[in-house]
Amino acid sequence: MSKLDLKQLKSELVDSVLMKRVGLQCVFIVRRRVSSGKYLEGTTSEQYSTKPFGMPLGAATKALGSAIKRAIEKGIAVSLKNKKKTYATISPDEAKIYTSPKTGNLWVIIGGGYKRYREMGGRDSSKIDLNWSGRMMRNLGIIPGSEQPSAVDVGFTSADEQNKALWHNVLGAGKSKRKHIFMGLTNEEKEELEKYADAEVANRLAKVLAKYTEVA
Repeated sequence: MSKLDLKQLKSELVDSVLMKRVGLQCVFIVRRRVSSGKYLEGTTSEQYSTKPFGMPLGAATKALGSAIKRAIEKGIAVSLKNKKKTYATISPDEAKIYTSPKTGNLWVIIGGGYKRYREMGGRDSSKIDLNWSGRMMRNLGIIPGSEQPSAVDVGFTSADEQNKALWHNVLGAGKSKRKHIFMGLTNEEKEELEKYADAEVANRLAKVLAKYTEVA
């Protein structure tokens, strides 16, 4: 067999490509956990609040359509449909419009809290999956240009989605400052990632040794 250069071997086993794969696997693990409604230590609640909350009427109308405004103004129950299938019904007593004394803008109070608001929007309310538009978790990924032979950065490339993550992980969302901490790994997830990285390195090692064998 030809001389085996251990310095070269190391560079062939661990490089920026490997770290990118490990980073993407980390993203997969975090997304999978969040989609199942599980979070890290320090999380305030893993259930959506049923406490009444207020939001700008314009924002509610944008998210739910004009149905919520019609239900309140006409005093009738309004069905929300998607592809001709009813997924929620808004009763006039579930929401109330009021004028903000500070700004003069119209706001709406959702009586059933954010849980009911999600149901009105046709979203799952059985678990907190941080998925309304899906943009935040889709934006989670490898920070471009961060791949190095020994490290890689996982985070958000969009400033808006980064701010959302900051509220959930650090500052707390809403008046109650609820935290849903998802950036990080549990001990079990770390072991899973280590096994993934080990398998990747072992596969590369086998290919490298096979190459040296061929030229022996």
